[in-house]
Amino acid sequence: MASPTLAEVIAMAQAGQSLVRDPTHADKESFRAAFATGGKGWATFKNVLSPVIRDVLRKAYYDTFDKVCPNWRTKGFNGSHACSIVKPYGIPTGTWESWIVRLAYIQWLKALTGDGRDYACSMDALAFSLLSHETKKSTTTPHTDMSTGSPSFKLEQRRQEMGEPFPCLQAQVNIEQHPNGTELRFGRTIPLNELTSNNKQDYTKVEEPVTQKAQVESGDVVMWRSNTVHATRKSGIRFKPGAGIGRIGQFACAYPKVYRSEKAKRDKIKRFLQGMATGHLPTVCVKDGGRNHMSNHPARKDTYCTPLPCPTNPSLVAFAKTLV
Repeated sequence: MASPTLAEVIAMAQAGQSLVRDPTHADKESFRAAFATGGKGWATFKNVLSPVIRDVLRKAYYDTFDKVCPNWRTKGFNGSHACSIVKPYGIPTGTWESWIVRLAYIQWLKALTGDGRDYACSMDALAFSLLSHETKKSTTTPHTDMSTGSPSFKLEQRRQEMGEPFPCLQAQVNIEQHPNGTELRFGRTIPLNELTSNNKQDYTKVEEPVTQKAQVESGDVVMWRSNTVHATRKSGIRFKPGAGIGRIGQFACAYPKVYRSEKAKRDKIKRFLQGMATGHLPTVCVKDGGRNHMSNHPARKDTYCTPLPCPTNPSLVAFAKTLV
């Protein structure tokens, strides 16, 4: 396949053409084993995005970073961002590449499950890190994205009542992953009756080991349950100028639209038009992430971050509305 342009990939997405490979029998068996009752709760799928599609998306993300922070390649974001989960700056919602990745994930998920229904997607963050140095260190505390009474908890209860065969899963679609980049790690899946309450939020820190490392490469997709313990670990603790990208991973989460109300759709569209993101769940609108982040400290003027404009491109707006 000849390398397409971004405009050509956008046209493919708008036409509903497949952006992912066909899942194999082994992929489908791995999916069922991981996410059926008693499964380990997470799985990695290799080379889901073709190299040519992934390369187009990677360049698009680089161009977006240039707009937000022109000196990011040599000086980092606001002098920092050696590793971060990026919700601000309009990056997760105001760019074609983020929505194309979400469509690709929906295509992959539907192919795995054989489900022909329409799916709604989340407007979640971008996992981004620059390569750094020194010793490995945890960057996120082991946690679940579910607690007693939280939106994810309620959806899991409802899907069990409805006889839905598989849970609503979170995913990271890896656009770029350096061998020494940030690692994704997993622990056990905590049953609903063992979860604790955290003001009904979809986030709970836990004192649990995360000893299982996902073997992730560029183009792979990692999927996990919201009640599976997970965390990240980076390869260093300080930004090293010019070291390059450690990870670009677009988070995605999708579930049949029958579980998403019209009010939630309207709220998500409003949030999208404001250039802001949501939590990971696609069936409700949990506000998460602002228009800016960090301090833009006077001592870091050469690494200031400027949010992207709110989405106004009619084609992008129309496309995004079909996915929320």
